[in-house]
Amino acid sequence: MKRVTLSTAILAALYSTNPFATELNDVFVSAGNQTQSLKTVTANAHIISATDIQNKQYKTLAEALSQLPGLSAYRSGGLGSNTSVYMRGENTNRLLVLIDGIELNDPTSVAGVHFGNISLNDVERIEVLKGPQSGVWGSGAMSGVVNIITKKGQRQASASLEAGSFNTKKINLTVGESNEHADFVINFSNLTTDGFSAVKPYQASDSGLEEDGYREQEFSMKMGVNLNANNRLQAYIKNSNTDVEIDFGSDTEAPYTGFFDTQLKQLDYTNQTQQFSNRITYQKSEFDADYANGALTKLAANSKIDYAKDQFATVFIDQKTFKNLNNPASDYKNQGVGLTNTNQLLANRLVLSQSIRSDDYDEFDDKVTGNLGAKWQANEGVFVSAILGTAYRAPSLAEIAFNYSGTALEPETKAAYDVTLGLFGLTATYYESEVDNEIGYDTNIGMFGSYTNLAGKSKYQGIELAYQININRLETDLNLNYTKQTAKDANGEWLARRPEQQAALSLDNYSINKLHLGLQTQYIGTQYDEANQQGAQIGRYFKTNLTADYTVSKNMSVFTKISNVFNKDYTQAVAAPRGGVTTPTYVYNNGGRQFTIGLQGKL
Repeated sequence: MKRVTLSTAILAALYSTNPFATELNDVFVSAGNQTQSLKTVTANAHIISATDIQNKQYKTLAEALSQLPGLSAYRSGGLGSNTSVYMRGENTNRLLVLIDGIELNDPTSVAGVHFGNISLNDVERIEVLKGPQSGVWGSGAMSGVVNIITKKGQRQASASLEAGSFNTKKINLTVGESNEHADFVINFSNLTTDGFSAVKPYQASDSGLEEDGYREQEFSMKMGVNLNANNRLQAYIKNSNTDVEIDFGSDTEAPYTGFFDTQLKQLDYTNQTQQFSNRITYQKSEFDADYANGALTKLAANSKIDYAKDQFATVFIDQKTFKNLNNPASDYKNQGVGLTNTNQLLANRLVLSQSIRSDDYDEFDDKVTGNLGAKWQANEGVFVSAILGTAYRAPSLAEIAFNYSGTALEPETKAAYDVTLGLFGLTATYYESEVDNEIGYDTNIGMFGSYTNLAGKSKYQGIELAYQININRLETDLNLNYTKQTAKDANGEWLARRPEQQAALSLDNYSINKLHLGLQTQYIGTQYDEANQQGAQIGRYFKTNLTADYTVSKNMSVFTKISNVFNKDYTQAVAAPRGGVTTPTYVYNNGGRQFTIGLQGKL
């Protein structure tokens, strides 16, 4: 083997596979609700690929998102328990989550998204857009958009079996076929676990405590017919049924079993010509939970127009109906119309983007939102981008139903900007945003309190750093990220459970033939369980996972994962008591060190 100097080795590492250059060739659909290249997206964007999901063995969407800079999550117990995801410190209900463009935000829930029940069984990739996106997606796309892109219909057949700690068992089956006329893919999964006690005494063992189990079944089917070379009809359905046992305040109480069922339906017609890409979509999201029943119906049409070389625009219109089946008095409708435009100039080194959207409501003030973005690509590894935008979130049906203030709720509004610099796999982003008319719960209204619009503006700002590289000589992928943020309400007080700093490191090594070894470690900095940095300090801990998979043959592989390798006794939330108590009695349990082993076969 030839000897190389240290400087040569470093240069070889830096100029090996550049992840940014690789991602530029990826297709992206979330920025303008039509297919475009990632290099034309001016917003701060990430892609979590199917390979990422497989290598890290992510079990849930929340777990995958929490590894990105600027995103944090906490879970109140084991699988299926209440889970929140904060993008850049903002509330979960300001993040719009989609599956193939179908909205997953439950209109009857104050939280917005049931992250505890979103698994990754049929996922091709996850697209993440940070910053205000209401100019394209309307209400709810305040902190950003997460769009789960599911697998395409093609020839495939695979099955996986998993077993792990707490008698956890999972089976996942996928089958599909395609030709020039039609295609389909079907996915089925079943997950059961005895679980562990969601609540345990602070800094004490959970040995001997009752178990809080979880059951999840999912079925999805995507079928498409190519009517001819330019026209396609596609249908997608997904059913998810879950049951979870929940502890509220202590480990001694009888567990409460909650359920949450989701049914998604989508019918798509697409027409493709040399100059136009047209789409008409019908969607229905139904949510059935132990606390409420709701539905969101959407009819939408859009058309992407390539009006000149490397210049394109998308016009769109949609109509949504929000229904609370338990309280129809809170139902409302929304109509939106908008335009996005993208210009590539100076040999495609400069990208300019604009979007504007007008939303008409039958219950609230109408809203006009949009953004302006720019990206300058100096060369293959150096770029700078910036975006300025506005966004809003209409009140949920639950907030309307529990409004006793005597004044109708109005939408939250937001103004924000961010600037990103990219340099050979290293990206640095600075962002600032302000949220006005925030909807919160005021305990001083009425006998039990009420949802109301709060006075003042909450403010968010931060720095996000990320570095990713493929070190060819070591056959290793390295990913690093770091976030420093502030998230404060209108009184200048820190919001609860937002870490001041967080960092993550992942390594994936392929140097041993047929074997992949992975390591992921994450640091959560100072954070408090209550607002204004009160109550228990629940941060300042590391969590480390190890993964491995071995290719037995072209049709079979085995995999394993050890979560929380060092058995850290951290908590992501306090159960009781709260109210400024710095040493809690009960906390939500992380389950300690956990093992998973599995077998996957495919044709």
